[in-house]
Amino acid sequence: MSDSFKRTALGLLAFCPEVTQGTKNTKFVANGGTGTTATLDTGGAQDNAALAAVANDFFNGLYIYFAANTTTTALQGQVYKISDFARSSTTCTFTTSETMAASPASADIFYVFAPLQAAGVSLTFGYENLVREAFERQTLDAPTSQKGLKIVNGSFNLEMWGLEQENGNGDTPALDRLSQFLLAFGSRRSVAGTTVSGAGSTTTVVDVTSAAGFAVGDLVLIGGEVRRITAVDTASTPDNITVAPALSAAPADTTEVFGSERFTPYDTGHVSHTILMLRDVQLVSAIGCVFSFGISATYGALVQMSCEFDGEDWEIEDTVTLDGEQSTKKALPWTLGEVFYGSTELCVNNFNFAENAGRQALRDTCAGQRQFVTSRDASLQVVWRNTVKTVKDTWEANGTHDRILLAVGGAAGAAIAITGQGQIQDPAAMADVEGHQYWDAAWAFRDDQTDFANPYKPEIIRF
Repeated sequence: MSDSFKRTALGLLAFCPEVTQGTKNTKFVANGGTGTTATLDTGGAQDNAALAAVANDFFNGLYIYFAANTTTTALQGQVYKISDFARSSTTCTFTTSETMAASPASADIFYVFAPLQAAGVSLTFGYENLVREAFERQTLDAPTSQKGLKIVNGSFNLEMWGLEQENGNGDTPALDRLSQFLLAFGSRRSVAGTTVSGAGSTTTVVDVTSAAGFAVGDLVLIGGEVRRITAVDTASTPDNITVAPALSAAPADTTEVFGSERFTPYDTGHVSHTILMLRDVQLVSAIGCVFSFGISATYGALVQMSCEFDGEDWEIEDTVTLDGEQSTKKALPWTLGEVFYGSTELCVNNFNFAENAGRQALRDTCAGQRQFVTSRDASLQVVWRNTVKTVKDTWEANGTHDRILLAVGGAAGAAIAITGQGQIQDPAAMADVEGHQYWDAAWAFRDDQTDFANPYKPEIIRF
C-alpha cells in the first residue's frame, strides 16, 4: 500500500521445503540465465549458500517469483513454474516450464516457493517469555520478565486436490506443489499407470500391459474405483496384478489403470518447511517447521486438510511486493467414493483423519533449538450407516485388525485415498444423521508387526 495500513484481505500463504532444517532457502540472487533458466552461484548473497549441498529436482513443482524491484524490468513481478532443478558444483539451475519475459541477469532477485489455497490461517511468533521468581521486594508488582529464544507456531486449513498431472499410461510421474508439501508427512512413491490387456481379467486379478512399475501396497484407479495391489506377477503373459477389495466388475480390454502418488509417514528424518505469510507488503517467514496433518469431509462437501506446525525461528520483512497470479487447482468435492474395512463396504456420511504427530523442541548449545516429531497416534473417525451389528459383536469384541481403505473421487486428477491397518479403539457410538441411525467409530492405525514390504502405517494417496 502507499500508506502505513496493511490490509489483511490481501495476502499469500506459501511454503518452501528446506535443504537443511532450520535454514531458510527462499530468497536468491541470480548470476544469469536464459529464456527458460535462472542460474545462481551458491557463493552468492541472500539464501544462495543454503543450496551448497542441495539435491537435483529438489525444487521441482514450485514457483519462481521475481521481486517487484528486481534488476531486469521485464521480469519484475513475474511468476514461473519450475519444471526442473539441478546443481553442478556451485551452480544451481532452475528450469521453467514456459519461456520467461526476459533472460535473468546478474543481481536479479527472486523467491522460490509454492502458494497454498489456505484459509483460517493462524500464526504466532515472537520471543519466549521467561518469568522471574517473585523475589522479596517492596511492591506487589511482579518483576520484569526476560526474553528467551524465538518461538513460532501456527495452523491453517487447506483445500485438498488430486494430482496436477495424472499418472496415466505412459506418463512420467512429476512433483507438484502439494506433492512437495506432503513430503512433510512422509516419504513419497509415485508410479505411472498402464492399461488392461485382453479380456481375461477378473474382479480381483487384472491383466495389464505392464506391471513392472508396480509393487505390493501401491494403489491404482481402475474404472473409477480405487484398489490396493496385493500381488504383482510379471512372469505370466500378460502381466497381472491382484487387487483388493474386489472390483465391482471385471475391467474391459484397454481400460486405463492409473498409478498413484503414495505418502508413508516417517519414523525419523521428517522434512521441514519454511512457511511464508504475506500480509499486504509484510512478509513473515516461519523457519524449521514440522507438521501434523488431518483430512476430513462430509459426503457432498469439499475435502479439507488441516495443518498444524511448530517452527524454530522466524524472520519478518517490511516491504515485500509479490505480484502475479496464484496458480490454483480445482478443489475436490466428495461426490464419489467408497470406504472398505477389509472386504466390507461402509456407507459413510463423514470422516476425519488425524495424524496426531507430536512435535517437541530440542534445545542444546550445538543445535540451538530444533523441532522434532517424536510420536504419532493416527486415527480415522468414520460415521457410517448402521445396517448390521458386526461392528459391536465382531470387530470391537474381537479386536479385529484389518485394512481400511477410504477413497474420495473416481477420476484421475480428482481423487485421493487414505489407507492403513486399523483397529477400533474406543467403543463405537451411535450417531443420529438426519433422523437415521449411524455408527460412529474411530480406527486407530496399529502395527502388530514390522513389515517394510507391507506397511501398516496410515498412508495418504493421490490420483
